[in-house]
Order: sequence, then C-alpha cells, then structure tokens
Amino acid sequence: MRLDRLSEQHIPADVPTYYNGLWHGREPGFVHASQYRWTHAEERKERIVSLASDLAEQEDLTTCLEVGCCEGLMTQELAAVFPQVTAVDIVPAFIRNCPALPNVAYAVRDIEHWTPGGSFGLIVMAEVLEHLREPTAAVRRLSGHCRYLLASCPISEELNPDTCDASLFMRENKNGDAAGHLWAMDMEGFVSLFAGLEVVHQEDLNGLTGFVIVRGEA
Repeated sequence: MRLDRLSEQHIPADVPTYYNGLWHGREPGFVHASQYRWTHAEERKERIVSLASDLAEQEDLTTCLEVGCCEGLMTQELAAVFPQVTAVDIVPAFIRNCPALPNVAYAVRDIEHWTPGGSFGLIVMAEVLEHLREPTAAVRRLSGHCRYLLASCPISEELNPDTCDASLFMRENKNGDAAGHLWAMDMEGFVSLFAGLEVVHQEDLNGLTGFVIVRGEA
C-alpha cells in the first residue's frame, strides 16, 4: 500500500491569496483550457458525472455538494442531474469565474475547516483529497452530512516538480509538487482514507485515477 505524505515546503500557508494572485487578470476558463487538454482529465470528469448520475437515479438523490468546483466545468453537468447543487472552492477567483446557473449556489469555503450546515444526497470530491493536510478527517466530517460521498484521486503519479503531469501553468510557477498535492497514493492507499466507512463502490480509470463511493451517515 502506498500513502505517502509529501513535503509542503513549497505550498503557501495562505493558499487562497496565493491562487488569487496567480489567476488575477486571467480569462474565465483558463484553468479548464490548461487542464483539459489532457484526454484523461476529460475522461475522469465524465466518469465522475456518470457515477453521480447513476446514484441520483438509483437512490432518488436530489441535492449535491461539489467540493473543489474550480471554475464550474463539472458543476454545469452536475446541475443537469441534480435539482439543487451547492458548489464550493477555497479560491475566490475560481468562484468568480463559475457560470451562473439557476439551481446552483456557489460559496468560498475551506473544506479543511468547514462543516456544511445541512445534508446532501451526494457529496462529490473530485481531485480534492490529495490537496488536503488532513484528508481522512475531512472525509469523516463530510460523511455525516450526506447519504453518499463520491471521491476521486490520482493513484499513479510520481508527484514531484520534474515528473508530475500537471498543467503547464502549475509547472511554470513551481507550486509545490507542480500540482499542489500533499499526498501520493496507490488505489489501496486511496481506499484506506475511508476506513470506518462503508465503501459501496471502487474502481480505477486506466490505472491513473481511483474512484470511491461510500455510504454517508445523514
């Protein structure tokens, strides 16, 4: 099993301010243009939406919380599935660039220190846990506010500035391991983050991204 804590010597203490500075003056969609030039990123997004759609249909879920929504690309697809979506991100610049949708409420939140006020049918955490200092604590806290939690994480990258397949923008700015990741893991290590919760589904996509669905406690 691999679940390695990476050095955070290059990760700024004030992450929102740092990212706001990087994205100041950028056109909306810049993150998507850089990230989704990689075919796997698009496939990963579509698989998350597919898993979320299946759950919504099978379990009659009507509300969704998307954690780490970035500029709202996947939010738009989740909004077509769920009548009510809440989308949060730690970076105000991302939230400002999200599309206005009638059934989506956006908010700036630091998921390491925030607890939702209500409960949701599904919580989606796509490519979020590897960025958190305490990912297991976040999972346990959020699982008490949903019927299901769906998460994805990279499970094969060698996360360092020279080899991480992150966006060119991140590599140029030398942000931590080039993607701001604090954890490197394989599939077994990823699943171990959900210890004590009921894992109802797990799979990987091309050996690059792992997906886990756990039953929440709400």
